[in-house]
Amino acid sequence: MFLVADDPCCQGVHVYMLCLPVIHFLWGILVAMPLTDLPFGTTKTPLQILPLQDQFLWAGFTRSAVHFARKLTHCIRITPTLLQDFSPQMWASIPGVIAHHYKNKSINWPMGIYISLVHVVAAVGLFTVLDCKAETLLWAFVLWPISGFGITVGVHRLWSHRSYEANILVRGFLMMCNCIANQGSIFHWARDHRVHHKHSETDADPHNATRGFFFAHMGWLYVKKHDSVVEAGRHLSFDDLKADPVVMFQKKMDPWLPLYMCFVFPAQVAAHFWGEEFWNAFFVAGCLRYCVVLHFTWLVNSAAHIYGDHPYDLTSYPAENPLVSLAAVGEGWHNWHHKYPYDYAASEFGVSTQFNPSKLFIDAMAKIGFVWGRKRATGAWNLAKARREQDIRNGVPLPSPLKRPWEIKTN
Repeated sequence: MFLVADDPCCQGVHVYMLCLPVIHFLWGILVAMPLTDLPFGTTKTPLQILPLQDQFLWAGFTRSAVHFARKLTHCIRITPTLLQDFSPQMWASIPGVIAHHYKNKSINWPMGIYISLVHVVAAVGLFTVLDCKAETLLWAFVLWPISGFGITVGVHRLWSHRSYEANILVRGFLMMCNCIANQGSIFHWARDHRVHHKHSETDADPHNATRGFFFAHMGWLYVKKHDSVVEAGRHLSFDDLKADPVVMFQKKMDPWLPLYMCFVFPAQVAAHFWGEEFWNAFFVAGCLRYCVVLHFTWLVNSAAHIYGDHPYDLTSYPAENPLVSLAAVGEGWHNWHHKYPYDYAASEFGVSTQFNPSKLFIDAMAKIGFVWGRKRATGAWNLAKARREQDIRNGVPLPSPLKRPWEIKTN
């Protein structure tokens, strides 16, 4: 292990969870919250489904919006596990942890410096927002789902899990979206993600959530990979990625094409089409948007592996987290996804019940014949649910999840 037991990289701050784009649903939350019948701190049973409210009378909201809002209110309950990350002991241990990594030469200096600089230029973008035209702000907002699709629809569901097939036009478009996201080449991202699924929450997991929120969120980028991660990668086949010309073209052009598409291209579009000052667009639509989307993606590895419900697999860390789904354009239904990683929807239900624009995009492409072979796991889940219901009727206890390392230490 690279991190000691008291490593603050195992206990990061959860401010990121509180700064998500949920404005569209805020009114629904305010209305649904008084109607929520779940006691504070109560955990749902695996078969319990939150009931939909009666017809929602306020204009602009549907029954699914109330259902979604109620799941949000259950997800964000404050617990001792959440609060303990702010303990004085955690903050006091930071110097010792830095010294530990420095002494063991486990700091990933190039990536650590890069990620730190990303936040510096994002801060510049934050102070530049008021100097931008409205069109530039809208452009930055639109680039959020566009770059997000490069991750969720592209490198995650298509190239990492092969949950559907797509023609060269869709693959090319998703590759360019992935370049705007600038989170490493498709080849390397998919390689690490396959290792993550095969060895989830072990030393061979690149962003092992048992090492805590901050490590799973971004701390793993600041330290060198565990030897087990490197070894696990050697035992997996990536021949399908090597056989895809789109993947290999991007790998050959990495990092210059992603850097251009992520930072320069958004600024050039804004300067050309509505006369925005180049550097304003560079720092806002490029740097600031990039940093925000990075954190939205990282939340899938951190928050969605720690907080939420576990209706499909009680013993796994990944959870159903609606907040993360909002931020990561549909990737927060993570308990389902780790149970059935081959499912192209990465969620049990459709878009009317679970926020999942990534599924909507894939379905739209399938309608016009650009996508085919979409795999679903609802049949497998129906069989598993029937067996679980039979066990409950026969008095067989459900498996209990193991406590997380920090829960054992706290309680």
